[in-house]
Amino acid sequence: MRSSTSLAIASLLTIASAHVQLWYPEWRGNSFLPPFSQTIFPCAGINDNSTTARTLWPLDGGSLNFTLHDDAAYISVNIGLGVNTTNFNITLFSAPLNETGRGNVCFPKLQLPADFVVAEGTSASIQIATTSNSGEGLYNCGDITFTKNATLLPADQCQNSSTITITPLGQSVSTSPSTTSSAPATSSSSAASSLAYKEYTASGFVLLLAGLFTAML
Repeated sequence: MRSSTSLAIASLLTIASAHVQLWYPEWRGNSFLPPFSQTIFPCAGINDNSTTARTLWPLDGGSLNFTLHDDAAYISVNIGLGVNTTNFNITLFSAPLNETGRGNVCFPKLQLPADFVVAEGTSASIQIATTSNSGEGLYNCGDITFTKNATLLPADQCQNSSTITITPLGQSVSTSPSTTSSAPATSSSSAASSLAYKEYTASGFVLLLAGLFTAML
């Protein structure tokens, strides 16, 4: 009985301390459960392999759905090509997104840049990296296969919480996501297209955030 009670308490504590839950693409594994941890770069300590479940994703970009449990964070969405890659150098936004509030965030479609050409059947992984005001970095990954046969999430499965506000870092005007399938900070497609595409190495992203926190002190 004590063992069952201890396990139940441990599970509750794990859920209570959760930071990011990736719904779509399906995350690689439950990063809330030991020995995994969202603080481990690049994918919470969970390896990808040839048998990992992969979500079909359109060749020009697809849906992204996740829940944030921190009151504020900087968000970066990155793509790494291949299986079990550690090189997430394709960043979908030229600057991190500035998030406040807790709740669900869904981009109906993250439009990939025109110069990013990927072949049918290419394996890749999507990484959501968040950095809190305390400087803690958290990482989650979902594995995908690029294909022309993939579809976007339907509207009833792509909802934004009214408690969340997301803007590109540096913008002075905040826009709260609607509770419909439209994406944060105007819309996912316009957000992806209005922010210039750049490639960052993981170390470059860390240095960028380090500079931001230094300037804030």
